Amino acid sequence: FYEIVKILKKTNHMLEIHTNGSGKSIEWWKNIFELLESNDKINIAMDGYKETSGNYRTNFKQKDFEKNIEILKIARQYNINSIWTFIPFSFNEHQIIDAGLLAIENDITFCIKKSARWHSEKDPLIPKNKKLISEESRIRLNIK
Repeated sequence: FYEIVKILKKTNHMLEIHTNGSGKSIEWWKNIFELLESNDKINIAMDGYKETSGNYRTNFKQKDFEKNIEILKIARQYNINSIWTFIPFSFNEHQIIDAGLLAIENDITFCIKKSARWHSEKDPLIPKNKKLISEESRIRLNIK
C-alpha cells in the first residue's frame, strides 16, 4: 500500500483513503501521512463511540476505537483532512452527540452515514430514530 501511495503522490494524485483502521500500527500510518498532502483525506469508519464501537464489526474492540481516534488526530498534525464516518445503529444512536463532540474537540470531520442495508423495520439493529435511516431504506420498507 505504501508503494502505491508513493507512486500516486509522485504523479500528483489527490487521495482519499477509506478504512476501518485495518489493524495497522500508528507508525505505519505516520509513514503514509508523510506522503500525503493537505488536499488528501483519511476516512475511518467506526460504528459507535467507545464501548459500542465493536458491537457491529467483528474483532473490533474499544482499544481499536481509541487507536483510530489517535490516528485521525495524528493525521491532523500532518495537515491531512481527517474524517470519522459513523453509521447509526440501534445500539449507538444515543451516542451521536458525544461522538460528534469528540470529533469537534480534535478537529476531525464527523460524518453520519445512514445505512441502506436494512431488510425489515423489525431488524434489531435498525435505529429507532427514523431520521437516521437512509431515504432509500425508508422508501423500500415504507417507513414514514
